[in-house]
Amino acid sequence: MTTTTNLVDSGYLQWPGVQQLIRFDRHTTVAGKTRNSTTYAITSLSRQQANAGRLLQLLRGRWCIENCCFHVADTTFHQDHHRTRTGHAAQALANLDYFATNLARQLQQSPRTTLREHALKPYLLFQRLGILKN
Repeated sequence: MTTTTNLVDSGYLQWPGVQQLIRFDRHTTVAGKTRNSTTYAITSLSRQQANAGRLLQLLRGRWCIENCCFHVADTTFHQDHHRTRTGHAAQALANLDYFATNLARQLQQSPRTTLREHALKPYLLFQRLGILKN
C-alpha cells in the first residue's frame, strides 16, 4: 500500500510561498543505454493555477532556456571558464556574448559561424550594424 503526505499542507516544509513540490522522474534511452534521473522542484503556483500538465510544460520550458541560452554561452563563449571577476567586466563580457548570440539568430546562423565570419570580415559586422555604409 502506498500513502502520500502533502508536505506543504502538513507543515513539514517551512518555506514562504510554497504551494507545490514536484518530483519529475525521467527515463532516457540513447544508443541502447537507459538513464534514469529525478528532478525536484518547488513552486509558488497552487494546484488551481498549475496542474500536473502545466507543471510539466513549465519544467520543459526551463530546459529550453537552458539549452538555447546557457548551453550556447558555455560551449561557444566558454563563460564558465572566464577568469573575469572584478567590477562590471564579467557582466559586460556576458552581454557581448548574448549580443553575438542574438545577432547569429537574426542572421539564422550558428553563433560559431557568425563569430568566424565577423572575425575574418570585421567590416561586415559594422555594415550589418549600420555603422558603415556599403
